This record gives sequence, structure tokens and C-alpha cells, in this order.
Amino acid sequence: MFKREYKINVYGKILEEGFKKLSDFADISFYPVNKLPGIEEFECQNNDADAIVTWFTHKLDAIYISKLKKTRVIANYAVGYDNIDIKAASSAGIIVLNTPDILTNATAETALLLTFACAKRMKESILRVMTQNLEDVSPSFMLGKDISGKTVGVIGAGRIGSKYAQMMHSLGCNILYHNRNHSQLLDDSGFRYTKLYDLLLESDIVSLHVPLTSETKNLLDCEKLSMMKDDAILINTSRASVIDEEALISLLNKGKFFSIGLDVYNNEPYPDPRLLDFNRVILLPHIGSATYETRLKMAEFLSETILLALEGKITSLNNIVNKDLLESII
Repeated sequence: MFKREYKINVYGKILEEGFKKLSDFADISFYPVNKLPGIEEFECQNNDADAIVTWFTHKLDAIYISKLKKTRVIANYAVGYDNIDIKAASSAGIIVLNTPDILTNATAETALLLTFACAKRMKESILRVMTQNLEDVSPSFMLGKDISGKTVGVIGAGRIGSKYAQMMHSLGCNILYHNRNHSQLLDDSGFRYTKLYDLLLESDIVSLHVPLTSETKNLLDCEKLSMMKDDAILINTSRASVIDEEALISLLNKGKFFSIGLDVYNNEPYPDPRLLDFNRVILLPHIGSATYETRLKMAEFLSETILLALEGKITSLNNIVNKDLLESII
């Protein structure tokens, strides 16, 4: 009987068909859970696992990582990886993989969707129809904002932020962007690099596309949020903690902002209940990359790169998060 060489555990309701090719080389167990099991059960499940697959709701801290005695690869089914203690993984000699590039279009499209929904007061309109509260329909009913001609500030000029900027520019928007470094792509497109303060002051629409790091946590605090125009639109499809949520809610209570569009929360997948009280706040359940095509490609990509990593072909990989580990491996 054919013996598969590797043992792999996949956590989360990830498309199993995406791991079909990998199943020729590995015994794969699927655990369709949103949160990891208790530490003892986790250790038992992974005592012989060569690789595990996680996604953003699975918090792999140093304690959990210490139980991965045989594991050589942690593959995160996402671009972001703030759910994993990267330093602990590197110390344990475990390669961490993610899924860059693949979900760029889908996530940028979700940011675009939220932008339109906010500008056109989509939530309020749908609620009016659902409750048949339409007696006051008139030429001045439910007036939103034009998109064309607006100044859009893009914070974070990576793959997703750049794609969103290009989409908004195609709609006739003036694009400002802020990033750690200049983006040659955006500069060549005629978009203007600005300091964060200037971007917040000038923009009609602000969209966040930054990873969560120690530098970006609460990047938009009370001071910076207050700098934005009173009728600005704010979009976040990156990570919740880049915005000071308490400050955001406080300013909403004071009438700040035309509308807010969020796809990410501190207590994933649940938003702060206070946000539900605002008709001008549009909430999605972290579906930035949630298309069948994209999620399948993400699974297939991880399948291919997990196998390459386990076979030691790491120099061919462009999705290793902890690249500092490579020096001790190569």
C-alpha cells in the first residue's frame, strides 16, 4: 500500500478540494473550527504533524507553538499573519507561509464595495425597503455622495492598497497615498505621496491597507481621526487594531464622519455591538477575499508551497514570512 510521506493538519473551514494534489504526498486531517482547541488537545493532534494550516481566527502564540515538536511549516490561509507569534516560530525553526498576491483583487474589490455602499447610504436604503419605511420618498430622499471627483487617501501602498488606488482613479478620483516608502507604481501613475497628517486633512475618502504591526497599532488614534473631514468616509479592510476603536465610536457619537465601512474587528468575527447602532456604519463579516475562486487559489497555493518547504526547496518560495530564519536553514 502507498505510504504518504507527510502528516498535515488543516484548521478552519478551508476548501478541501484545494488540497487535492497535496493529498498524494500527505495524510491530511481537516478540523473545521474557528478557534484552536485547548492546548492539550492541540498538542495531541499535532504530535506528528509536519505542517499545519491556520487562518486569522487561530491564535498561535508561543505556548501553542512550543507544542509543535515535529512541525516544520505553519501555513497561514491569509496575507496577514498577526495571529501567529512569528518570533516564537522562528525560534522553533518553523517556517511561516502566507498567501500574498492571490487575494489582491478580491480584497481591493471589497474595499471598493464598501466605498460605494458608504457613499450611496446603502445600509440605510436597504433598511428602509426592508421595513417599508418609504413614506417620505422625494427628490431629496436618501442623498448620498458622488464618487467621481473626490480626493481619496490610501494608507498603505502594498498590493491591495495599490490596486484599490488604481480602481478609484479609474472612477475619476484624485489619489493621495501614504506609505513607509514611495511606491514607484503609484508615483508613475501620477498619484501624490503625502505625509499622513496631510492625507487625513485633504481626503474625502480614506482607505486603510496596512498590516498590523507595533508601528501600525492604533495608527488612526483620536487625534488623527479628529483631523479628518467631518463628512469623510473611512474604509478599513486591513486589521481592526490599526484604528483606535474607542476613539472611533466616541467620534461617531458626536456626529463625525459621513459613513464608515468595516470588514475587520478586534473580536473577530464579531463587531463591537455599539457599532450596530449607527445606520451610517456598514459592517461586513471579514469577507475581503471571500470569493470561491480566490479561496480555492489560496488553498492550492498553500498546498504547493507547503510541499516545496517540506522538501527543502525554500529558495523558490516568495511567501515565507520569517525570512530571517532562512539564513540558518540554507
